[in-house]
Amino acid sequence: MNEDNQEMTINDFINAVGEKEFNRAESIFSSVLGDKVNTALDAEKVAVASDIFNEPLEDETDLESELESELEEEDSEEESVAEEDAA
Repeated sequence: MNEDNQEMTINDFINAVGEKEFNRAESIFSSVLGDKVNTALDAEKVAVASDIFNEPLEDETDLESELESELEEEDSEEESVAEEDAA
C-alpha cells in the first residue's frame, strides 16, 4: 500500500471515528494494521532467508568466535571460583 492510499485510509479512519461509525472505523483500522503487519513479516522473511542462504560475513564469523571465547572464559572462571569455594 503506498503512502497516499495509507494516508487517505488513516484519514478515513479518523473521520469514521469522528462520525461515530465504529464498525466502519474497525474495518479500516484492521486493514491498516494488517498491511503494516504483513509488511513487517515480509521484511523479516527476507532477513531470515538471507541469513539462511547467504554466506556469513567475516564480521559475523568474528563476532561468533569472540562470543564463544568469552563463554569459554566465563566457564573457566566459574570452575575456578567453585574450586576455591570447595577448598
